[in-house]
Amino acid sequence: MTREKAVASAQAYFDSGAFREDLARRVRMPTESQNPDRAPVLVDYIETEIKPALVAIGFTCRTLFERDWPFLFAERIEDPKQTTVLGYGHGDVIRGLDDGWEEGLSPWQLIERHGLPIAFRRRGDVADVLPALRRHLDRNGFQGVQIAQAGDEVFYATRLDPEHPWVRWAVDSISRTTGKKPAILPNLGGSLPNDVFSDILQLPTIWVPHSYPGCSQHAPNEHLPLSIAREGLELMAGLYWDLGEPGVPASQSAGKERLSVD
Repeated sequence: MTREKAVASAQAYFDSGAFREDLARRVRMPTESQNPDRAPVLVDYIETEIKPALVAIGFTCRTLFERDWPFLFAERIEDPKQTTVLGYGHGDVIRGLDDGWEEGLSPWQLIERHGLPIAFRRRGDVADVLPALRRHLDRNGFQGVQIAQAGDEVFYATRLDPEHPWVRWAVDSISRTTGKKPAILPNLGGSLPNDVFSDILQLPTIWVPHSYPGCSQHAPNEHLPLSIAREGLELMAGLYWDLGEPGVPASQSAGKERLSVD
């Protein structure tokens, strides 16, 4: 097996229709993790879909439970001296919202069709949201309106230096696979709890999105263009291959530096 063959295998998986078949079968399973009634479906999803797929490529698997909720732990050790790769996956993070989908569409059916929040730039923006709103209300005569932060559920924006070794490594890998230079966005807005990794665990983080801005992710009518799905399989096959090759950046802290962008 070579890198080229690994990427070609990912392409063939898509082109043969096997990817669509697997995806359609899994989409039909309503794995709503917010719905207590779906716990048995999540167990079935793990036991009949995910676990067999992992066992087939050499993983040892066991299912853990927190009350009725399943958690699949899978492990494969090729060489203890090699780089550790930790991956995770999940069922649907929201309910299906069936009533919000367009006529003829369903969150539990893969249909192929042909056709053409507040984002923070840096942590300082978060701190000034309530004061700025207070000033706006006061200027417009709404001094009697009270506002308060609901809790500590803020996902802080994070930033990794575009010249960080892991960024350069990922760019080189993706460019090699696709023949295209990827766009680099150094800031990740507060749409994900990325600060858990970058600030608390002090890990450099890189997100490789396999979608586009109009995909309606986590909402009714969520969809994915075929070309992006195929390319995502290709570039991830290349990334995983390169993680096992010499030249992987040494482990290091992302640091706590934050750059202000005006």
